[in-house]
Amino acid sequence: MDFEKMKDSIENGAGDVFKRTEEFISTSKLNFKISDREQKIEDLYLKIGKKIYKKYDEKSPIEGYIIKDCKDIKRIQDEIEIIKNKILTLENKGLCSKCGNEIQKKDTFCPFCGLKQKK
Repeated sequence: MDFEKMKDSIENGAGDVFKRTEEFISTSKLNFKISDREQKIEDLYLKIGKKIYKKYDEKSPIEGYIIKDCKDIKRIQDEIEIIKNKILTLENKGLCSKCGNEIQKKDTFCPFCGLKQKK
């Protein structure tokens, strides 16, 4: 048996496992960031609700009072989209421009709606 070939095969396999592990860790970290930001949005929703009720209870006008919190929610939602795009890139995926489903970048047609993808 050729031990040199066996050694090369084991080294290549170990390299593949290491690369997949790194990709998994990167994706996991990005998913954690998404969860963290989604929790911030939920906290802001709660904060908005409390502010509105307090103003209501004080018989004060509500309009315009929560604009900053709404802008913060929008900013965090934008951050989440950026992180999701990073995950898609790590996984070599994209989104179909018609139906929005995740597809492999190598796909010529969307497997969900059939739209021909631009390369």
